[in-house]
Amino acid sequence: MKVLWKKAFVGLSIAVVVGVIGVSVSRAQQQPPSTAQPPTTGAQTEHERHPAIHHAIRSLEHAKKYLEHAAHDFGGHREQALADCEKAIHQLRLCLEGDTTAAVEGGKNSVSQTQQQPPPTAQPPTTGEKTEHERHPAIHHAIRALEHAKEYLEHAAHDFGGHRKQALEDCEKAIQQLRLCLESDKK
Repeated sequence: MKVLWKKAFVGLSIAVVVGVIGVSVSRAQQQPPSTAQPPTTGAQTEHERHPAIHHAIRSLEHAKKYLEHAAHDFGGHREQALADCEKAIHQLRLCLEGDTTAAVEGGKNSVSQTQQQPPPTAQPPTTGEKTEHERHPAIHHAIRALEHAKEYLEHAAHDFGGHRKQALEDCEKAIQQLRLCLESDKK
């Protein structure tokens, strides 16, 4: 009896996943491609401007919580990584606030969109627990989100109220420190 229920559950799960993927693909095909916009993320709202920046902020906040609760100091790099992540978050928020094109276009750009998003679960994995492919997934995710935000900022048509240059520098510093955290854990 248990085997029958297990097979039914697995079959239903597969059907749901296939259905979700099918709906996602059909919606993506219906939407015209936009210029100079990065791919959308699952956590963004429909009307969110600069989704790469919002995503990077959320990912950095999650990585900060992960680092704060970690059982070790990542070879002495944790404190500097936390400081650099905070600076990058601050500059990315200033970029959102400095986006004057949103007021002209009638779009939304407020930082409150990022703050209104439910924060990702900040529960750090227990010792020894890791994803199938990588240790410290919150740190890896933050690095990828920062790289995406940097690319977005580099190709943006405006300078985000004069904050783009500093945001790019602070994002790069945060990436470097997060990578040092990961490297120190390999030793």
